[in-house]
Amino acid sequence: MTMGAYFAIIVGLGMIGFWIYSLVKREVPELYSESVVMGFHLLAELVTGITLIIGGIVLLMGMRWGLAVYLLAAGALLYSSTDRMGHFIQRRKWPQAIVFLIVLILTLISVLAVFGAIG
Repeated sequence: MTMGAYFAIIVGLGMIGFWIYSLVKREVPELYSESVVMGFHLLAELVTGITLIIGGIVLLMGMRWGLAVYLLAAGALLYSSTDRMGHFIQRRKWPQAIVFLIVLILTLISVLAVFGAIG
């Protein structure tokens, strides 16, 4: 469970940090061309990041509801990773697509670790 919890916290912090950095650097042109879509995407990413952090923390604390929050967050991350992978494949940005494939695989491994199937 510990590996999954730390993974969730690190990825959650990374997601939020990535978006803060990208917005400050003005590296999100879709924010202007597709403001509603991107606004909701950012909201979903923020909720996913926060849920990952909370899920990881409560999992480490051993709280009964920690597993439910963690699984909700992991599901959101699986969706987000798959969505972004498709986004980058469509644009033929292979390195970014590979990053999201790796996140997807690590998320699946993390879920298996939480259930004790590995590690």
